[in-house]
Amino acid sequence: MDEQPRAPDLPASDAGLNESLLQRFYNNVPFIMGVAEFRAGKIVLVSGNQYLAQFLGRAPGQLAGRSAAELSGSAEFEQLRTEHYLRAQRTGLPVRAEFPDPRPGHAQWLAATVTYIGAGETGNPQFSFVIEDASERKRADEQLRASEERFRTLFHASPAPQAITHYATGKILDINEAYCAMVGYSREELIGKTAQDLHMTLSPMQREQVLQQLQRDDFASWISVEMRIRSGEVRSILSSVKPLEWQGQRCLISSVLDITEQKRAEALLEQRVAERTAELRESEQRFATIFEKGPIPMGVLRLRDNQYIDINAAMLDLFGYTREEIVGHSSQELGMWPDAAVRQRFITQLQTDGFVSNFETQNRQKSGRLIDVLVSSQIVEINHEQYLIGQIVDISERKRIEQLLREREHFIQSVLKTTPAIMYVYDMETRSNVFINGGLTRVLGYTSEQVRDMGDTLFAQMLHPEDLDEVLAFQERILAAGDAEVLESESRARHHDGSWRVLRNYESPFLRKPDGTLKQKIGIAIDVTEQKEVQRELEQSHAQLQALSRQLIETQEVERRAIGRELHDQIGQSLTGLKLLLEFALGLPPEEARPRLLQMLDVANDLLARTSRLSLDLRPPMLDDMGLLPALLWLTQSISEQTALQIDFAHSGVHNQRFAPTIETAIYRLAQEALTNISRHAATQHASMRLSATPTSLDLAIQDMGAGFDFEVVRARHTSGLLGMIERVNLLNGKLTIHTAPGSGTSIFVRIPRTDSSSA
Repeated sequence: MDEQPRAPDLPASDAGLNESLLQRFYNNVPFIMGVAEFRAGKIVLVSGNQYLAQFLGRAPGQLAGRSAAELSGSAEFEQLRTEHYLRAQRTGLPVRAEFPDPRPGHAQWLAATVTYIGAGETGNPQFSFVIEDASERKRADEQLRASEERFRTLFHASPAPQAITHYATGKILDINEAYCAMVGYSREELIGKTAQDLHMTLSPMQREQVLQQLQRDDFASWISVEMRIRSGEVRSILSSVKPLEWQGQRCLISSVLDITEQKRAEALLEQRVAERTAELRESEQRFATIFEKGPIPMGVLRLRDNQYIDINAAMLDLFGYTREEIVGHSSQELGMWPDAAVRQRFITQLQTDGFVSNFETQNRQKSGRLIDVLVSSQIVEINHEQYLIGQIVDISERKRIEQLLREREHFIQSVLKTTPAIMYVYDMETRSNVFINGGLTRVLGYTSEQVRDMGDTLFAQMLHPEDLDEVLAFQERILAAGDAEVLESESRARHHDGSWRVLRNYESPFLRKPDGTLKQKIGIAIDVTEQKEVQRELEQSHAQLQALSRQLIETQEVERRAIGRELHDQIGQSLTGLKLLLEFALGLPPEEARPRLLQMLDVANDLLARTSRLSLDLRPPMLDDMGLLPALLWLTQSISEQTALQIDFAHSGVHNQRFAPTIETAIYRLAQEALTNISRHAATQHASMRLSATPTSLDLAIQDMGAGFDFEVVRARHTSGLLGMIERVNLLNGKLTIHTAPGSGTSIFVRIPRTDSSSA
């Protein structure tokens, strides 16, 4: 109730006032006016103008002497009016009051101004009153209160921390509850303070840099700064700042986004929408400014029809629409949700909890492009109408980076899983592997758990004792190595099955302590056991070839000396004797020369025999003329005749068969060497030889039950006979197998692959 009148009151009686002038004023002024007095505790109308009669629906002559309850039909109205009259009489001032129209069927509001004018002729206190229609002003007041309520609700429901500061001093003029929750201070502790007062700013230059950017661009968007909150923790935030005229002052409105968790790679935009926010007392225009100029895309929908009633500029920029294209339309009409099922899940969660925080989905822009977003929304009720306040954060770039990270991680894991090498990270302090890939199981048969259980005894359990000192020395070299330096070493490691594997290790510094000393090294170990074995076999083969070359040269010299002795001692002497006999016979008479000629004939025959035998020893002509089988038959017969060795020779598939000359020569020489060795060294009179031909190979088996020998000892001596046999077989890609032992006889098996010409 207001005690200041808003319409003219009926003037008090004045004896000097012209009665007719007063009556004309009373009846013609465009207000409901009248005079009433107290009679026996009731308000009784003394007089009223024509507008009062019209208002009550009665003739002017029917008003005087009637009570307020009788005229209005409401005892409550008379009681209310009585309170107003008593106050006017007590204070001597006009009293103004608003009340609903007491008349049945009328819903408007009325405003009455009551003035005490003194005692009437009856001695009862009298009052003048003026009544006016207050419905329009009442509706305006209701709308203003609804607007204020809406502003306060929307501001407090905003999930974005926001603050308004004085442009010149930096003092905080207002903040929302989200901002309080972020920094840990209460509203009372923040208002009137600067960030420097509360030690929230780490660098005094931060604000100066923001002001410089505002002078250039009139808008500072997503500035990355560090802020110390009440707990002392330093948080990383993104801040967007815009100049603002507020309550007649030049101010800055700041919207901030805490990205601390994002920087720690644990989560992006982990921002919870505050369920309860501080009550707002500013006007609807202030909220509109904050809402419109905020950097985070925001929108307000009416739940009844899902239509947007307001959106800010950031949301228009994000989706590419104009305000007219969005306001009055629903997200379904605009096609913003490409997946109806996902939208329904969002709506269900919203209806269940009343809010949704950081709902990850996809939205469609006006261009049709899909973007990854986080949607946070909350349902608020304003004047019995439910609205949805939402904010959207574009995380498309974050999703792209996450996908790249997943692909890179998959690539690294694939390399670690599939590489045949052992890849590891070794900690120098704990003397244990902090990482090791599956190559350990593939190469050495250990699981990563078994290696971890070895702990600092890893070297002692796994490395060869003879390599331990060298490995420890290599560790010292790693400690002194530069970061880009890669060192190489070799060591033997025990396989899970007990065998030893040769590993070639490539290691480099990986992680250092603050003082620069090495904490961890990274390495790759490659199994080179087979490579080493092949290298050893190559070295042995090379040595054997060298030995064989020497033996072949020596053998050639021995054969040449033997041929030379044969030619000199036997054939040469026989030729000398033959020459002497010829010279002697030339001096004899014919009848005496005949016995000498016969003697010379015997010498000549002996020379032919010796020459033939020498030729056969070098290479029997029948091998070239008649083939392998006749040559071997001649060989066995010749050896049996010259020695006491009896040879059991059997054959199959070789009768009337010819083979490649190299194969026939090799088989013949192998048989010749083996049978000769038996006759010389086996101390036996019996041997067997088997020759058989298959479509793919020619097989020779020779066996005796004689003295036998130690194969490795003989092989180590690099004897020309054994080396020659091995080399002949290897040159033809064949296989030579010898089984022997002292006192157990000897078995030799040769298999030579047949070439196309030899298998024809």
